[in-house]
Amino acid sequence: MASGDSGAGAQLTRSQVAIRFAGVVAGGALVLYAATRSDLDSGTVSLAQLQLIGDADHVPDNDIVATDVLGAYWWDLLLVVGYTLLLGAWADLACRGYRLRFMRSTARHACLGAVVGAAALDLLETTLMRWQFQDRPVAGRLDDLVWPVIAAANWAKILALFVVVVVVLGGIASYVSTPRWLRAAIARSEVPEQDDSASLQGHDHGGRRERSPLGIALSGGGVRSASISLGALQDLEYDGGDLGWDRASHVTAVSGGAYMAGAFQVARNRPPGRHRPDAEPDAWRRSGSGVLSPEERHLLSNLGYLTAREPRGHTTQDLFGEERTPSGNTRAGYHRASAVATLLAGLLANVIVLWAALGVLILPYGWLMQWLEVPNIVDPSRALRTLVGRQNIVQPGLIWLGLGLVLTLSWVLVSKVPRLRKSRALLGALEGGSRLGLGLGLFFLTAFVALPWLSGHLPTSGQGLLSAVVAAAAALGAQARLLVKPAARFANKIGGVAFLAMLVIVVALWTRVAFAQAPDLERVVSLHPQLSTPLVSWLLLVGFLVATWFAVSPESWSLSAFYRGRLRMAYATYRTSEDHATCMVNDSDQDFDHHRYREPALKSYAARVSPGREGQPDLSTPLTICAASTTTTRAVRTHYGIPALSVTFSPEKVRVFVPEDGRDAFTTLECTTEAMHAAYDSKWWKPRGRLTTMFAVAVSGAAVSPAMGRFRIGPTSMLLTFANVRLGVWLPNPRYVDEVRWGDGRSFPKARLGYLFKEFFGIHDPTDAFLYVTDGGHWENTGLVELLRLSDYQEIVCIDADQGPADRVRALAQAVDLAKLECDVDVNIDLDALRASRDAGGGPPYAARSVTLGLVHTRDHTGVLWYAKPALTRDMPTQLLAHREVRQDFPRASTLNQFFDTSTFFAYRDLGRYNAWQIRRARKQLRQVLADHPTYEGFRQAMEQTAPTEANWAGCQLHDCLRREPRERRDTGYEEVRAALRVETPPPPAPRPSYDDVEQGLEAKQDARELAGQG
Repeated sequence: MASGDSGAGAQLTRSQVAIRFAGVVAGGALVLYAATRSDLDSGTVSLAQLQLIGDADHVPDNDIVATDVLGAYWWDLLLVVGYTLLLGAWADLACRGYRLRFMRSTARHACLGAVVGAAALDLLETTLMRWQFQDRPVAGRLDDLVWPVIAAANWAKILALFVVVVVVLGGIASYVSTPRWLRAAIARSEVPEQDDSASLQGHDHGGRRERSPLGIALSGGGVRSASISLGALQDLEYDGGDLGWDRASHVTAVSGGAYMAGAFQVARNRPPGRHRPDAEPDAWRRSGSGVLSPEERHLLSNLGYLTAREPRGHTTQDLFGEERTPSGNTRAGYHRASAVATLLAGLLANVIVLWAALGVLILPYGWLMQWLEVPNIVDPSRALRTLVGRQNIVQPGLIWLGLGLVLTLSWVLVSKVPRLRKSRALLGALEGGSRLGLGLGLFFLTAFVALPWLSGHLPTSGQGLLSAVVAAAAALGAQARLLVKPAARFANKIGGVAFLAMLVIVVALWTRVAFAQAPDLERVVSLHPQLSTPLVSWLLLVGFLVATWFAVSPESWSLSAFYRGRLRMAYATYRTSEDHATCMVNDSDQDFDHHRYREPALKSYAARVSPGREGQPDLSTPLTICAASTTTTRAVRTHYGIPALSVTFSPEKVRVFVPEDGRDAFTTLECTTEAMHAAYDSKWWKPRGRLTTMFAVAVSGAAVSPAMGRFRIGPTSMLLTFANVRLGVWLPNPRYVDEVRWGDGRSFPKARLGYLFKEFFGIHDPTDAFLYVTDGGHWENTGLVELLRLSDYQEIVCIDADQGPADRVRALAQAVDLAKLECDVDVNIDLDALRASRDAGGGPPYAARSVTLGLVHTRDHTGVLWYAKPALTRDMPTQLLAHREVRQDFPRASTLNQFFDTSTFFAYRDLGRYNAWQIRRARKQLRQVLADHPTYEGFRQAMEQTAPTEANWAGCQLHDCLRREPRERRDTGYEEVRAALRVETPPPPAPRPSYDDVEQGLEAKQDARELAGQG
């Protein structure tokens, strides 16, 4: 096993392992030997019961008990030594089995601290008991203080030992479920070596970066963004335009933009292979006559893809070219379960697993409450209410809480004393003690007071409980109504708070049921062969969870497969004839029928060398799909406090970018897409499918997930996990994926049940074997930052579909900030022209323009940025302005609205076309202006004498951008802009002849005429 804190993954030597196993054997022997002799011989009360009494009035006061306590003292000390050795050695070994480094370190230190603390508390309570019975005249005066302290120490000891056992079992389970090669890879990655292929690969920022003529960035925004991106991509290449898909060196796409970018890749860049249709260069292309392409007609027929059971065609042919029967079914038997059935099945599976885990915890707790209560109380509600009033149950929490408050006060006072605050050990001890005391106090008061009180006071009838829930919901609704605007920022957390309230009520009710059906304690302690029904039920729950842990992955019932299947049904198309497009099939990604076309793997689009063109690889597709991975560890210092990392999918690489201190400093965790495909398609993952384009698109569009990066949702993550609203994917960590090599029996492990609980509690670490990958907009929504990270560009076209307010340019502003920190790229752009202002007559907010121009500066390069935003302008086509009158949310419909009708789809598509047309027109005008002014000085003088108009705004905008540049960079920047736009400098005009040259020319002509006359 790898060490959790020393050496960052150092391995234990055989001698070290032998020493620890010797400690386990010796400790076990001491425990077995001393346990039978440390109990009391009188039989009236056990030593454990005596330690938990906590009340001097209930302590047996006789010489027999005193003699037994004094006699068992030394055996109890031997028992303490035994379980300290046993649990300490086991903890040191088992905690090294955790995959995460911080888990190994935290678990190891916590377990060893808990073992030592339990031993210290055990010695304290045993010593106090010995003193009480050995010196009764003196100690008897402090009975009311000593016995509660003994009980408080014993409860803390029991809790500490319970935590140690649970953590040790978790470490063992993690160790067993992690292949040896993966443990070795994790250990190597934590100690990077210069020649180690598994070490972290940092980005080399020295030297010159790749230069590319054109890059396109498509933002996220669901179907809204997909529609806008379609229109923009169509118009950018319309009528011979040179800013389109086929001219781009790189295209980055996020979420909804990835829907359409993935559709372009699948239809236009079909890699060769068996059972694959040919590529269609004209797929999705705009027709000059206005006729829709086959792909558009197919998408229009399937705008309700999320609820459809099969793809809807626009002809009488079905998916496989067969005629439909009158009922609409195909003879091929193509059929999916309905969306409602899929959602309910996943929800049921999720609820069963989480409910079983809750039952495993709650049933023993309810039994413990019964065992602590007097046995003659029949009514469980009354029993639980009585339990709260028992002094010996309340006192442990009060004692620990009081101790924590005293230590907190001491910590504050000591930190103000100059001499004492220099002692880090003293301050650390006070800080740790105060946190421990407060934590234990709150835990015991919650477990022994709050929950029993709530369980006893909840309505016993279903009608009364329903009334209480409805009343609570009404009160919450009324409160929210009063605080609509002030509470708007907390709207995404209200659902989580309501879920926690419901969970507390369920726990309280289940506690009452378990209290009433608790098994007999004597039979449980004596391991009686005839087990009670409640105990059998609990054992069955434990067995179910263990079997589920090793046999099933929570990915099996998440919504990710359903989601990408529906996306593939609508967007991933290929043509079976010149005028007919059908969709890809096999939404489960499994290779069960080679007679049906299935989507090619993402790796098959990688650059390859064509025969006869060695050394000149052809780039099959320019697409890079952007996603995000949430991180909750403090070891990663994300920029602007965004708790997420950027993840990209391309045909060549799968990359995760981990920022470091400083600008343009990050670590790249990467693997080849082929290796990721092998890891995801290995034998453990056969039910989950293959890494395809639409797989990456669905991950990039997983907008609603328990982990949402920069959108902090608090306890709502628990609600989303419980309801199985899990669109994200647990992806094998690229850091370790290259370790999967065929031929040696290796396969990447599955994401087991523990990852479902990590989603529930929000535990995400970039060093884990799996990363939870979701919507790229959870990190940055325009795709511009990742485009700038890939290369230096002469021109960039950024098509934004931001949902933000009309008077703000929030998405672009965030991208500009991140671009400087992540890529050391300066973006010089004017945002004011895009801000909309409310019409004085009460009409919609209009902006001056929906597109603008900016400059992008790297260390030694300047490029042009064309940016388009969904905004209303007064010179828009009439049909767009008319659609605004019908749909008040146009052009910023909610991303959650995935059910566009035909008119809405056309409106957003035409908005994308309009913005792209504005870019092409402005670009043409700007090229003409630059051609007329070869030097910056001439350009500057011309622009200063020109008033901005709709026809020349691009030149004026460029002039404003250059004017904001340092003087020494203006001339160079102007020349680079001319080069980026491929402006040809006209040849210099011929010099005007001088007077003497004219005279000489005239004389020469006269002489020639005279000679001709003489001849």
